[in-house]
Amino acid sequence: MSRDLDRGFSLIELVVALSIFAVVGLMAQQGLVTMLRGSERLSERAEELAELQVAVARITRDIENATARPWRSGVRQAEPPFTLARGGADLTVVRTAPPDPTGEAVSAFLRVVYAASTTEPNRVRRAEWRRVDAPPSQPDRTGLVSPLVTSVQFSALDGRSWVTAWPPETAATDGKPLPDAVAIEITTTRWGRLRRIVALR
Repeated sequence: MSRDLDRGFSLIELVVALSIFAVVGLMAQQGLVTMLRGSERLSERAEELAELQVAVARITRDIENATARPWRSGVRQAEPPFTLARGGADLTVVRTAPPDPTGEAVSAFLRVVYAASTTEPNRVRRAEWRRVDAPPSQPDRTGLVSPLVTSVQFSALDGRSWVTAWPPETAATDGKPLPDAVAIEITTTRWGRLRRIVALR
């Protein structure tokens, strides 16, 4: 009995044990790699979703803070505070300005323009002017809405009808400077189309 216990493992037993260990190790490695890749994809999706939420929130704030104050492109020429053009693809809105975190004196209003980028296809740019009246040709701030956004379509509620041009050439508006609500349809690279309605009244 003692000779059998002292004999140890045979070569075949060692080979079989090592083979099983190698297979188990390979399976564990593949599972770990798959888990890490899945975690990376989830992290990327979460970052993209957070970036998209920031872009949607910015567009929403610009519209929620729309004001009826007209702006002047020249000395006397008054422009509407809210305009839609190119079938709802271009939006110009005068909005109240947020407080400056540095405490510096700033204008009480901003003029914001959303339009398709002229240099980058399938992208939308946001431009911001801090001086509303007789503004300079170049905006104070400009940039892409988000690399994830390929287009933004706006439509305005005029009474009971949605229109893609504002001010509309209808008597129903009675000269009101702002629509009742604005629908925002955002087309994204990964998340499809998102639609949001912002009430102004």
